[in-house]
Amino acid sequence: MASPFGELTVLVNPHAGRRHVGEEIPELERNLQSRGLAYRLVRTEGPGDATRLAREALRSARADGGARRRDPSGA
Repeated sequence: MASPFGELTVLVNPHAGRRHVGEEIPELERNLQSRGLAYRLVRTEGPGDATRLAREALRSARADGGARRRDPSGA
């Protein structure tokens, strides 16, 4: 099942949770792939990365027409 929103951007801090989040990344990717979801996994590397990367992802989605895909009902 593809996402009605297009490619997902997944931001991950691999150092969070005493690095347990980093250990779970392969499982996350397996789950996304098994559902047939297109995704881009982006790892944060330092303070402020998540905020910056989220803004970049939103800008990119809008530039690609993603803002128009937000409501799958077409409303």
